[in-house]
Amino acid sequence: MTNRKIEYWVIPPEGDAEFFAGMEAVLDLYEKPYDTRFPVEAMDEQPLQLLKET
Repeated sequence: MTNRKIEYWVIPPEGDAEFFAGMEAVLDLYEKPYDTRFPVEAMDEQPLQLLKET
């Protein structure tokens, strides 16, 4: 079971360049100064609403 989980989250070598280019684009976006005309929204990968911090 552990191996399956590791395989699921490991980025295959052939996808490394594309993944890192996409990550850099996101980080560049977050680095820009705040602009009220064009707010940046982030989405979590899990469809959960956190009601309290535990």
